Amino acid sequence: MYLNKSLKWMVMLALLAMLVLSACATTSSEPATVQEQVTENEPTQAELEAQIGEVVWAYEEAYEKGDLDRLMAFYADDVVSLPPGFPKSEGKAELEMSFREFFDAFTIERDFELVSVDVSGNTASRLGEWTQTLTPKDGGEPIVEVGRCVLDLEKQGDEWKID
Repeated sequence: MYLNKSLKWMVMLALLAMLVLSACATTSSEPATVQEQVTENEPTQAELEAQIGEVVWAYEEAYEKGDLDRLMAFYADDVVSLPPGFPKSEGKAELEMSFREFFDAFTIERDFELVSVDVSGNTASRLGEWTQTLTPKDGGEPIVEVGRCVLDLEKQGDEWKID
């Protein structure tokens, strides 16, 4: 009789353990948690790099065409710029004035190569190499420049802005 009671208790404990364990298990039919949903909606590294590439090429097109309004749309309000051969510009208004003077003085032909893109969260940087010919609009000899440039970008809302 003692053996039967022990066996019954062991069977009941085993059934209770299986019931507890099965209640703790998750199934794929349950809805995802908020964190899982956010992670699923985040772009992949490749998608982020592609976004930066699109911004870079649109920026280069606006720069080469001298399209000041379109070019300035790529910049954050608090941008700091250190262009070669020109004074430092702090803030979008100051930078716009510098670009206006530059575009008023020169036409631009530029060959640009995107060397690298690095994205980390809401920040990114791009390294580019370029050769450009600046032809003075008032006549004079063209100026050929060769250089490298790093632009830092920050995601602001739905847009990447140069900061």
